[in-house]
Amino acid sequence: MRCAAARTCAVPSARWPPPPRGSANATSLTGLGDAITGGLFAGLTQAIFNGGRLRAQVRSNEAAADTAFANYKGVVLLALEDIENAIVALDSARRRETQFAIAYDAANASAILSRSQYRTGLTDFTTLNQQEAALLSAQNGLTQARSDQATALIALYDALGGGWDPSVVPQAPERGATPIFATEPR
Repeated sequence: MRCAAARTCAVPSARWPPPPRGSANATSLTGLGDAITGGLFAGLTQAIFNGGRLRAQVRSNEAAADTAFANYKGVVLLALEDIENAIVALDSARRRETQFAIAYDAANASAILSRSQYRTGLTDFTTLNQQEAALLSAQNGLTQARSDQATALIALYDALGGGWDPSVVPQAPERGATPIFATEPR
């Protein structure tokens, strides 16, 4: 964009005749006044005959600068859109993770209660199986929500200009960090 603007500013200076300089042509004229007048006249006629070409070149350079600015503006708007979309996706994934965490805790408590009731003979195997299936479904939903959140965070990082190195293999979390299966209190 700077290059296009610099080209636009450089062309108008070519419209004006160059200042007179001493040269071999000036010695052949009869006086100093003739040398100055001759140099100015030659410069003016050159500027007059090239004026249309120079004006067209200025307009062309201005159009190139406008195009470069419009392209830059479009890229900035697309980048802002990517950032906004990534933030919305991350916020949505965080809300879903919170909801699935609540559902997982409830399903875990229900499964623990069903196991206890099954051992004492207060409920049948079908009820226990349904509670275990509900727990598994809640666990799958929570895992998917966490995966969506990680994906949205990566998209936000990328939209903000961060890089992603596919050669780096992420490490799995430690086993004791988060509960994977429902456990009964001891």
